[in-house]
Amino acid sequence: MSMVGYTMGIGDRHPSNILIMRKTCRAVHIDFNDSFEKASLRDYVREIVPFRLTRMIVSALGPSGTHGVFRYTATEVMDLMRRNKGTLLAFLDIFLKEPVTDAKWYQNASASMGYGSSHNQDNALPFEYAIKRVRAKLNGTEFVSETLDVQSQVDKLIEMATSEAKLAQMYFGWAPYW
Repeated sequence: MSMVGYTMGIGDRHPSNILIMRKTCRAVHIDFNDSFEKASLRDYVREIVPFRLTRMIVSALGPSGTHGVFRYTATEVMDLMRRNKGTLLAFLDIFLKEPVTDAKWYQNASASMGYGSSHNQDNALPFEYAIKRVRAKLNGTEFVSETLDVQSQVDKLIEMATSEAKLAQMYFGWAPYW
């Protein structure tokens, strides 16, 4: 879910939005209001980590932490999404043609985000910009002009998500100390 959430720009992953099923111990995500990088584009308390991977979550992963099953699974999921990026992007194209989700928010964001800002150098509308970001993530070009391989991309994401400097800047209600 970390890789899917990162790619689709799903934010606001605090403990109340990730439920654990008692019988299976599986994580169930709820509340997808901050999708398509909405949480990283807002004017206040922007999210600056790609997904939730705090010290408590890393501890819950067991002795291997992020270096075992988590990294392996994250790499496999990112590779799978990259191999199927045509299908994913075709699905997202529907949101550009029929902007039913958060159309009003993105219209308002275009005014506050401004054209030519550091986030949006190609002057795309905010929702178009969010879809371009998904494309860049699926191509491995979201960080640099060259393409990162899947393993390098996952390593960089894990490094960003576990950065204490980044977690310390998060909104306290997000409980980044967990």
